[in-house]
Amino acid sequence: MEDNKQPTMMIAEDENIIRMLLKAVAKETGFEVVAEAENGREAVDIFRVVKPDITLMDINMPKLTGLEALEKIHETNPGACVIMLTSVADMDSVRKAIDLGAANYILKDTPVEEIEEMIRDTWTLHCGTLEENP
Repeated sequence: MEDNKQPTMMIAEDENIIRMLLKAVAKETGFEVVAEAENGREAVDIFRVVKPDITLMDINMPKLTGLEALEKIHETNPGACVIMLTSVADMDSVRKAIDLGAANYILKDTPVEEIEEMIRDTWTLHCGTLEENP
């Protein structure tokens, strides 16, 4: 990533309202949303073209699950920074996501301020650096 360039984000989530919320969160955390996907297959296809700096991906999506999409993304881009989203604390799926290379996971019912903090922390610790918004 170039210096002084706003980091890019893809949001892969099948529920439109959650995608809209995550776009607002991305803006607050200093990311530019450059792509959205409504299912796992679309997420993989878009990722290969756009190559976002970070991806937020729902675990439970149609066509390919988030776990299947994560695995396919990491086959060609092992260093891809992906944070998994889940609506339930299914620790088996979370463990599998981490084993497949996810940088972190976020429960969807987490308060927005905490989601913002988790994205920033994950980015800084596992994926890159983020300039504070002025």
